[in-house]
Amino acid sequence: YMRVLILGLGSSGGGAEAAEYYLKLGNEVLIMESSGKNLPENLKRMGAVIVSKSEALEAAKDADLVVKLPGIPIPYAIKTRAKRTTNDIAALLENPRTENIQKILIAGDKGKTSTASALSSALSQLGMKAAFSEGIGYSAFHILSELENDNMMYDVLILELSHWQIRDTAESLNYKWPR
Repeated sequence: YMRVLILGLGSSGGGAEAAEYYLKLGNEVLIMESSGKNLPENLKRMGAVIVSKSEALEAAKDADLVVKLPGIPIPYAIKTRAKRTTNDIAALLENPRTENIQKILIAGDKGKTSTASALSSALSQLGMKAAFSEGIGYSAFHILSELENDNMMYDVLILELSHWQIRDTAESLNYKWPR
């Protein structure tokens, strides 16, 4: 059991996916949401709670984990109080269920999505089960949910990463990338 603070719902729903993932594991989930978005009904029913930015500063001290969404900086006051921070990609890479799955991370300025998509398709044609997570606008928590629910086991994870996602993930992993 953990107390998890999620920094926003996110414009593409990454915060909601993170909340749902951690709630299904039986954790307490607080979501800092200052944009005025309402908490989705399914998350309300599961027990998630919205907190203001000022409440989040206090909650960060008590949280076992602070989840950062892509592209959203962690406020300094929260970062200094957090015991541990993560993002969707670090959470996926650290999960024990991914230990024996090959990982391919694709980064660069141009062509990441095309390269990752083509690689995923080629590996599928070869009979491998490949999970492909686009970096921007998508959350890796959907892959984590599939793994946790034993819905899917993959041979390879293909992750597309922007430069800032690499930085955020490296920081979340304490600069210890999995093989």
